[in-house]
Amino acid sequence: MRVDRTNFGNENQFVVFVRASDFYAIWRAVEYTKGREEPDRPPELSRIPLDRKWGWQAKCWAEGKSNPVPLANVTYHPDYGIGFNDGITRTLWLLHNKAPIFPVLVRGQDSAFGLHETVGDSDMACESLEQLFVDFYPPQKSATEGTR
Repeated sequence: MRVDRTNFGNENQFVVFVRASDFYAIWRAVEYTKGREEPDRPPELSRIPLDRKWGWQAKCWAEGKSNPVPLANVTYHPDYGIGFNDGITRTLWLLHNKAPIFPVLVRGQDSAFGLHETVGDSDMACESLEQLFVDFYPPQKSATEGTR
């Protein structure tokens, strides 16, 4: 899976590794209806392959390192639970294929830390994109630096 650095706001976007079963339970429990008569809950695990986008998921995941699948972009609020900006079908794929833990992208420190505290993997830190990119791609010294 992949996450991309953006031109701004990387300090306010976080990667949270979630425990799949706990994430799914909170997502299923949502009571926020978003103007609908019934809450928009994810399908039961046995019905996931019936999702309208399911057919092409295997091909997307099969590309692996050559074209990694982007992280799902989620929100979390203690009163409303988990919501999605993007990546529902990807998340359903991970759940259906029994991934025990997977990463998601969360905007906003309160939302990210709340999700991490509620369903996050305690062995994996909740870090901003800014910090992750500094860790993996430390700033390089310029050719003229240190020659004086």
